Amino acid sequence: MIDYLCAPELVAKTRESFLDATAGTTYKPLIALDQAPPAEMNRETMERFRPAMEAHYVKERPEFSRLPE
Repeated sequence: MIDYLCAPELVAKTRESFLDATAGTTYKPLIALDQAPPAEMNRETMERFRPAMEAHYVKERPEFSRLPE
């Protein structure tokens, strides 16, 4: 990771490699665009563990900067 932070050309090279490797590939989501996600599926589990997870929730909105292209 440090190499990528110190050498932006590695980011460009990796991006180019990724685009070459995925060329011609079409993304097809598992859930159809007109289908609502199954939000009820894990509701019981989430309600059970939510109190334990709350200590780990982000308190402030994070700020992200864009990497140079």
